[in-house]
Amino acid sequence: MSQGETSVGASGLLKAGLRKTRNLGSGQIARASAISLFIKVTGLGFSFAQAVLTARLLGAQGYGVVAVTISAVQVIATLCAFGFGPLAVREIPARIAAGEGDRLYGFIRGAFIAVVALSVAGGAALAVVAGVTELVRPAYRTTFEIAGLMVAPLAVIALLRGIAQGFGQIPMAQIPGELLQPVAIVIALGAEAVLGLSFGPAEFVWLATGAAIFAALAGGIWLWRSERSRLLAGQRADKARAGFGAAFPFVALVLAGMLQGEMNTLLLGWLGSSQQAGVFQPIVRIASVITLPGQAAGMRFGPRIAEHWKLGETDRIRWVTRTFTWTTSLLTLAVALAIAAAGPWLMRLFGRDFVESAPLLWVIAAAQVFNAACGPVGYLLTMSDRSGWALAGQAAGLAANAVFGIVLIPIYGAWGAVLGMAAGIAVWNLSMMAMVRVHYRFDPSVVGAIVRVPRKELNGPI
Repeated sequence: MSQGETSVGASGLLKAGLRKTRNLGSGQIARASAISLFIKVTGLGFSFAQAVLTARLLGAQGYGVVAVTISAVQVIATLCAFGFGPLAVREIPARIAAGEGDRLYGFIRGAFIAVVALSVAGGAALAVVAGVTELVRPAYRTTFEIAGLMVAPLAVIALLRGIAQGFGQIPMAQIPGELLQPVAIVIALGAEAVLGLSFGPAEFVWLATGAAIFAALAGGIWLWRSERSRLLAGQRADKARAGFGAAFPFVALVLAGMLQGEMNTLLLGWLGSSQQAGVFQPIVRIASVITLPGQAAGMRFGPRIAEHWKLGETDRIRWVTRTFTWTTSLLTLAVALAIAAAGPWLMRLFGRDFVESAPLLWVIAAAQVFNAACGPVGYLLTMSDRSGWALAGQAAGLAANAVFGIVLIPIYGAWGAVLGMAAGIAVWNLSMMAMVRVHYRFDPSVVGAIVRVPRKELNGPI
């Protein structure tokens, strides 16, 4: 081959690559992912500032008390939300795609009534249990009593997120819980630090409760103003209601996912000490940045999968998944390496008590890279009427996390918690990846994304 032909060939490849990149960046998922990523990065910046201020003001022990309290409240709020948020992510786009948009009002109204009733009862139960029984340790009793007021707004935020995501309103889905809430807390904490006021775990929980109420109200008003005409248009036509039976697989699934993230904090508070729980928190908060690429892309990926599945477009699902996996895996790897390498410097921001836990970031980073490399297995199952399968995978991961945590935390403290979390991530991804291969007949992992699927297989039945 001549030098001229080589130059032409290289130029053609470059142009093809640029054209493919432009096409990829112009898609609905790419645009929504960019918006979602911006919101998430901004929100995580404020959440990081919140974590640093909390650690500085309360110390490791006080931070541990707050962390255990918030973890318990988030689990209860997730239970009270009863999976109606994720159900909305599936049902709203599916009904719109099927021409049943006039049946949305009753579904959303029923979901809202159910979530409010459950969360008010759950918050009252938490306050009573903390105040009149011995089930809660004395160190956490006061904060648990106050945190009962936080259950309802957190559950409503979760529901509003799912409804807005189902309508494709990504900023509306994320901003109340991921941005407004931490911003309000940071402003209040900053004022406390500047004024030098007395500040303890109880005061922090009061601030967090006020911020949650503010975010829930803002999200509800925003959703109503944005989608009011579409909802009221179907008010008379729709007799359907949000059913607990349809939502149950989702509440179990979301609760399992929530426990996967919060279980180790709760186990450290139970089997270890509030000091160890506090030291563990920066690891979890910093590591959440590693999942940003997958979370951002997933905000639009989930509803798109529900649409394609409803319309029987299985070939399209395979192509979208392939693109999702290789892009999010590369981005996750880059973020993970950067964060793990910068761990010692990041941990110094929290105080001297936290620096010793910096090596744990490498373990969490490896687990999250593996998570991304397995592909969007949870979305693929839940958005295609296989929530029960996804729940089984989550339950397997949760069991692995619990076993490792119970065995290792009393011996190794925060190291045991991180190893338990990594084991849970590995088990749930491997099990759900096997389920996706059975259900869709393709490999959703990075291996499947790299190896091109033969055209005759792409066009075969599912």
